[in-house]
Amino acid sequence: MKEFVVGRIPGIGLHLGLSRGLYAACAHLHQMQTEIPAEEPLFPAAPFLVRRGADEEREKMSRKARRTFYEREDERLVTVRREMANAYRTQEVPAGLLRGAPLVVEGPEARGGVLEARTAETYMAVEPTDPIMPGHR
Repeated sequence: MKEFVVGRIPGIGLHLGLSRGLYAACAHLHQMQTEIPAEEPLFPAAPFLVRRGADEEREKMSRKARRTFYEREDERLVTVRREMANAYRTQEVPAGLLRGAPLVVEGPEARGGVLEARTAETYMAVEPTDPIMPGHR
């Protein structure tokens, strides 16, 4: 049986969960995205070219900048995929993300009979007190 990380979304009576492996993969993706410098320019500033043939030179520089950018992105993507696959396999969540949340296992009847659905990697439950559901009982 898989272990799930489940949390309640306040105010709407909805509980969402992910398998620990899927949560770990998502957490690693988030962590790696936050490590990418936000101020990193996509393309270097184009120099001011006014002489004859400047358009061709500017286009050549632009192609080189795009090629460099996409090569760097491809390298990052390979690393991200490898890290996410490893996190999914080992189910290792980066430190501090689960914040020592207590593991509480209770049956649906303890929560007032929630409507539940589960796949191999995801979990969802809707409480009977959900503001959307009372009119549909």
